[in-house]
Amino acid sequence: MKIALLSFLPNDTNICDSSISSVAKVCEYLKSKGVDVVMYDKYCGYGDICDYADNFYGMIAGCDIVTAIGGDGIMLHAAKHAAQYDKPVLCINCGRLGYLASMEVEEIDLLDRVISGDYGLLKRRMLSVSHETKDTIKEYFALNDAVLGSGNIAKTVEIEVLCADRVVMKVKGDGVIFSTPTGSTAYAFSAGGPVIDPRIDCVSLTPVCPHAFSGRTLLFSSPVEFTVKVKRGDVFLTIDGEEGIKFEIDDNLRIGSSDKTVKFIALKDQNFFDVFHSKISD
Repeated sequence: MKIALLSFLPNDTNICDSSISSVAKVCEYLKSKGVDVVMYDKYCGYGDICDYADNFYGMIAGCDIVTAIGGDGIMLHAAKHAAQYDKPVLCINCGRLGYLASMEVEEIDLLDRVISGDYGLLKRRMLSVSHETKDTIKEYFALNDAVLGSGNIAKTVEIEVLCADRVVMKVKGDGVIFSTPTGSTAYAFSAGGPVIDPRIDCVSLTPVCPHAFSGRTLLFSSPVEFTVKVKRGDVFLTIDGEEGIKFEIDDNLRIGSSDKTVKFIALKDQNFFDVFHSKISD
């Protein structure tokens, strides 16, 4: 078995020593069980605890499982790369929440089940995002959400969302969140949206700080596609909490259900709401 491992950069000054030691602990355990562990060569500061690859996408394509060690941000990053090559992803939490985690780093014995293939798979659909400017068309995938909003600028924006050529939401406020059920516990939840069972195949639209009494989340059955028009304001597109992309008035944006899914390795007998209640009460 070969595992591609994604985690923290070892020279990141924002990462605590215990997180770095967690990576070493997992690598050493897997190696002791005869598993080949490979990391991208920009992580070579970890030393000889694993092998290193100079081709990131070749590393993902050539592995059996993609493993993420860290918090939700790293798990999201790893999951989207794994989905491109239809690889299952194992998420090991050593962050704060870890909604996507298959296990905690302290539960290292559970890795024996991964090695023997004794695990389930939870499939989560992603969003596809197409951003067309006058010069380029860029495609993205979102596991949690795609957000169109004012970013760090404290000014009202006006956004119109259409589905099947009909206006389904007009937002005058801070923006709108397009979310998968997986992302319903992220930004959409903070903005007042519902917690959605990930077994429900849908996309939610949640206005952010709307200047209206009627601003509520709308749910749409998948597959579905939206087009978005910006009527006023400086707007940024953000995919899964990554750096905002400036969105111009004349740009075209399509957001919808992707045909790609992430396959999360499941090692525990607990459902989505068990995890949600345990995390949210911490």
